[in-house]
Amino acid sequence: MKNNLLFLTFLFFSCSLDYEGALLDEEISGKTPNTVLINFSETVVKKGSTAYLVKAERAETFDKKNLTVFTGLYFAEYGNDNLVATEGGAKKAYFYSDTEDIEFDESFRIDSLDEGYYIEGSSVFWDGKAKTLSSGGKNNKEEIEIGKNDGSFIRGTGFRSSASDKSFSFESGAQGIFVSDDVDDKDDEADSGGKGQKDE
Repeated sequence: MKNNLLFLTFLFFSCSLDYEGALLDEEISGKTPNTVLINFSETVVKKGSTAYLVKAERAETFDKKNLTVFTGLYFAEYGNDNLVATEGGAKKAYFYSDTEDIEFDESFRIDSLDEGYYIEGSSVFWDGKAKTLSSGGKNNKEEIEIGKNDGSFIRGTGFRSSASDKSFSFESGAQGIFVSDDVDDKDDEADSGGKGQKDE
């Protein structure tokens, strides 16, 4: 296939064959995956127990970019009790093996089952070196929502969280609902007809 393309290039652009051929090689290597896997599945085992599970409808690898593109991604991390501790999915995901950066795109959701919270949105970026998670999209303005199983949630734009100190923040537009477990608050809700919600 490559030789045929170069031959056609020679016929039409004989005076600049080497230059055009180099551009063609670069374009093919950048846009055409080296490997395409359908119904991809990988299980990582550590010390005899399943540590991670990754599945995807499609996985494409681009060797020169150290990039794997997943479509229809599902992943799970297992705890010491061999139960799923965290799971999630994304319509599209980009994994860079040299930096361990990951970008979830188009839509994603991550559930921390052992801690009882979730995070979801349209796009988010994990910095493998800094160990930070931030909303993606143009100008970092994608809306992200974090919630708990009790119905509490907060959403906003300009999201950023740090794995080192387990903190998170929003640059703007943060608002949500807080469901209190306090008995006095529940009595107040009954008296006022409220739903225990708090706009932030």
